[in-house]
Amino acid sequence: MSSTRTDIKTRVEWIDCARGVAITLVVFHHAVIFLSAIGIEDRMLASADNLLVSVRMPLFFLAAGLFAKRPTSKSWRYLWTTRLALLVWIYTLWTVVRFVVFTFVPWPLDTSEAGTVASLAESFVLPSGTLWFIYALVLYYLVARLFQFAPTYMVLAGAGVISTLFSSAVITTGDYEWDSIITYLAFFLAGCRLRELIINRVESARAASIIAAFVAFAAISGGAYIADMQGVPGVRMAASIAGIYLTFVVCKYMSSLRGGAAVSYLGRTTMPIYLLHYFLLAFLVTYAHRLIPGFQPFIISIVSTLLVVATCLVLYRITRRIPGLYEAPNLVKGSVSS
Repeated sequence: MSSTRTDIKTRVEWIDCARGVAITLVVFHHAVIFLSAIGIEDRMLASADNLLVSVRMPLFFLAAGLFAKRPTSKSWRYLWTTRLALLVWIYTLWTVVRFVVFTFVPWPLDTSEAGTVASLAESFVLPSGTLWFIYALVLYYLVARLFQFAPTYMVLAGAGVISTLFSSAVITTGDYEWDSIITYLAFFLAGCRLRELIINRVESARAASIIAAFVAFAAISGGAYIADMQGVPGVRMAASIAGIYLTFVVCKYMSSLRGGAAVSYLGRTTMPIYLLHYFLLAFLVTYAHRLIPGFQPFIISIVSTLLVVATCLVLYRITRRIPGLYEAPNLVKGSVSS
């Protein structure tokens, strides 16, 4: 979620664009959840959000995996300095921030104990709330480094089978965060192991690929939703692959447009957006819901998403120079040569 010098030198613009799309979809999903807590919901909105479930987090984690090959192929010390130190620090710090904020700001959802001492203590050991994404990345980097010498086909086949079983609820831990972490591991490893293949395929795609990918995604994801087959093993995985490819190809063309630069910028600032948006959504539905006009829930959700993303960027510009808020201190990172 952050960039090293090496990443910047080899950066592919459309990947940043795809990351920008992914973080926007995540904020939209959480906006739908928070707004539903105050009665702003309808069937069309729920359906749209449901159709995106096969793209949202798989896209996020696969894009993250595309930047993981170098750090997971070097020493453990290098991995700690360039990736793990930041993730561990951010998870620890923002777990405390989350506790402090929701001690004073009412939590509008019924599915969390944010702001309680029990949830704070548990969060340091087990993934909790929105920060499970950071927790997952730590585990993913460790797994990728541990199995760096294993054959790619074996790693991806094993992770793919596990992902398929958990995404279709054939197997479950009974915990949303853990089920999600296990489900999305395959996408991170695919990004890490198949970086060159994915980039080459997307770079060589023609405009017709957008149509083909859209038809495939609509047929699989939409058909499964209409026929109530989303729980059939393999269906969600197929929809995710089609949806990710569609997003990548669209972003390849989008990144060359003027508006594409703005989306790419979001992709380079996913960390602060991810960390801040939950607080803003909670504040919005708790204190500012009376200011929300009586438009259709779908429109309100989109406007709320854009407003929250924009506010996150403003807050980031104001707070980014605060030491340790978005970067791990040197004392935590240590130092290592490449």
